[in-house]
Amino acid sequence: MSVAPLRSCALAALALVSSASLLLPRPLQACGGCFSPPQATLIVQDAERILFHRDPATAKTTVWIEVRYNGPVNDFGWVLPLPSVPKVGVGTSYVFDRIDQATAPRFVTVRDFRAEGCDYGGISASSGGCGASDDMASGGAAAPRAAFGGGQNGGKGVKIVAQGQAGEYDYKVLDSDAAQPLLDWLNDNGFDTPDKALGIIESHLTKGDVFLALKLTNGAGLSGIRPIALEMDGADACVPLRLTAIAAEDDMQVLVYLLGPGRAIPKNQLHVRINPLKLRWPGGVNNYPEVLSAAIDEAAGRAFVTEYAGPAKNVTVLQPLADFNNDVAALYGQPISGRLGWSTGQLFPVGSLNASAFKIVSSGATLVVALMNNGLVLTEDVAGIIEATTAFAQQAGQTDVLTFYSELATGARQLGSSANAQKVDGEALFTALNSGFVAPVDSIRSAFESATTFTRLMLRISADEMDRDPIFGFNPALPPVDAIHAADVHTVCSARDQ
Repeated sequence: MSVAPLRSCALAALALVSSASLLLPRPLQACGGCFSPPQATLIVQDAERILFHRDPATAKTTVWIEVRYNGPVNDFGWVLPLPSVPKVGVGTSYVFDRIDQATAPRFVTVRDFRAEGCDYGGISASSGGCGASDDMASGGAAAPRAAFGGGQNGGKGVKIVAQGQAGEYDYKVLDSDAAQPLLDWLNDNGFDTPDKALGIIESHLTKGDVFLALKLTNGAGLSGIRPIALEMDGADACVPLRLTAIAAEDDMQVLVYLLGPGRAIPKNQLHVRINPLKLRWPGGVNNYPEVLSAAIDEAAGRAFVTEYAGPAKNVTVLQPLADFNNDVAALYGQPISGRLGWSTGQLFPVGSLNASAFKIVSSGATLVVALMNNGLVLTEDVAGIIEATTAFAQQAGQTDVLTFYSELATGARQLGSSANAQKVDGEALFTALNSGFVAPVDSIRSAFESATTFTRLMLRISADEMDRDPIFGFNPALPPVDAIHAADVHTVCSARDQ
C-alpha cells in the first residue's frame, strides 16, 4: 500500500485560556492543551474538529480549526504552533456543521413486521436524532481595537515576525531561539502556560515552528470567536496529540476531515473498524461511542476509524428517514440540527451564499426587509456579523443573537420605531458578510470541487495514550466508506410470548 509522502506537520495547537471554561464541542477545538491559572480548575479538552486541504496545483495547505469558549472575553487566548508563517483569516462554523450533517454515521434499522411465531406485528419504533442548541453572547457593535501592545520586538528573546487582525482576532506570529523566553512571553501577555509545556514548546522550536498567538480585539464579544482559517506553503496534515495530552479529557474525541487525491489514512497509527454486532440496533444505536471506543482500545487507544470516505464532489446532505426506521446521525451533542436546520442537497448551496440583498440596506426597517427576502443562509456567524454592524439585539436586551435575527426574518419579532429609523451602512454590512462568511464558505466549496476524495476520520483517545502525533497520507486505491449503516430486524417469538 503506497501513500503520498508527507514532509511536515501542518498543524499543532496549544489553546490557552486564563480562566473560565471551554464549551468543548460538540464542534471543535484546536489541537492542544487548554490551561487556566494556578488558582483555577484545569481546563480540559473533550473534542476537536480540524479540516485539512492540500491543493496540488498551488502546493498550499488550508487548515480550519474551530474553538468554542464560554467565559470572560478578556481571558480568551489561543496559541498555535505552525511549521511556517501562515496567512490568517476567519472561517465559519457553518462549514463544520454542514459537513457533519452530510458525513456523520447514520444507522438505519429496517424492521420486518412479518414476525415469526408471533400473534402480533413487529415492534414499534420512532425516528431518532440528536442535536443541541448552543447560544453565544452578543458581540455588540464596538469598534475593534488591538488586544496586544504595539511594537515589533517581543522582548526577552522573542521576535514578532508578523502581526495583524483577522475578523475580531488580534494576532502575532512569534519566533524564539529558546523555549523559556517564549513561555515567559506567553505568561506575560495573558496566556497562562504551565511549566510542563516547556518541553513541548522546545520540540516545536527545534523543528523550526513558529507560534501564532491570538486574542480577541478590545471591544469584541464572545460572538467574535470564529473558526480560524490558516493557509501555509508546503505543509501537510498532522495532529499533534503530544501537545494535546497536557490538558485532555479521557476518551477525547478527535475528528479529522481531509480533502485530497485519495482516501486519507493515518501513517503512524493503526486503523480499525467497529463490530456492527455490538451496536444496539433496536435502541437506535445509542451506544455507538462506546463501541467505537472499544474498537480503538483494542489497538491500545492509538487508532482511527474511517466514518466516511468518498468522492468529494458527491458529498451531499441527505433527508433523514422517518416512519419505522431509525435514522440516527451520531453527532452526540453537537449543535447541528437545532440551530442550523437540516437543508438537504448540496453541501454548500450556492443559492444560500448571496448577500446582495444587504447591499442596499439603509435603515433598521430595510434591514428587516433584507432578512425576509435575502438569499443568504442565516447562521450564528451571519447573525453575529449583522449584530456587530447594527447592535439591534443588544439594544433590545437580547443575548441570543441568532434567535433575535431569525425572528425578525420570520416576522415573529418587530423592531421598535427608533430601531426602524436607525441608519445602517448597507455597503459596510455587505462587505462584512462577504468577507466574513460568503468568501470563506465559497473557498471550502471550491476545495470540495477540486479535491478527488473527502475522508472523515474519528479517534477517541485519553491523555496517557497521546504519545505520538498522527500524520496522514492518501491512498487512491482504497475503497469508499459509506456513512449509512443498515440492519434488518426480524422478530422471532418464543412459545411463552404467544
